[in-house]
Amino acid sequence: MIRYADHLEGRASPRFLYHFVNSYQVKLNRTQTTLSLDKTDQIDLGSIGDLLARGLGFPARLPTATDLLVRQEVRSIRATQSEQRRVGNRIMTTFDQLIPGAFTSTGSVQASIPVASPAPIPTCPSLSPWPPAPWNAR
Repeated sequence: MIRYADHLEGRASPRFLYHFVNSYQVKLNRTQTTLSLDKTDQIDLGSIGDLLARGLGFPARLPTATDLLVRQEVRSIRATQSEQRRVGNRIMTTFDQLIPGAFTSTGSVQASIPVASPAPIPTCPSLSPWPPAPWNAR
């Protein structure tokens, strides 16, 4: 839009009037005018001209400093969100490689994950590194 600043502010000669037109309105006008679903540049141009002649376009304007600042902030937020999504996906992928099926909530996948059994307790107390369990004492 900056390149059209001279025209939009009226400093250029000849002066052009820039208007935006809703693309859905163009489609409806094209369908209503031609009564078919054919789409060509000639038909679209006629529909756009018809909408502008009826005053259904809205004038183009240069973005203000506030508009540009908001655009920059929104772009920055979207980039940060994208980076967070990317890193989150990498973490989930790595974790899924370490523990397959850990994030799946279905019972069949959870049941297929092997559960490590506890280390067997030696029967000979002299070889055991642990003290005897009080509930096993007889």
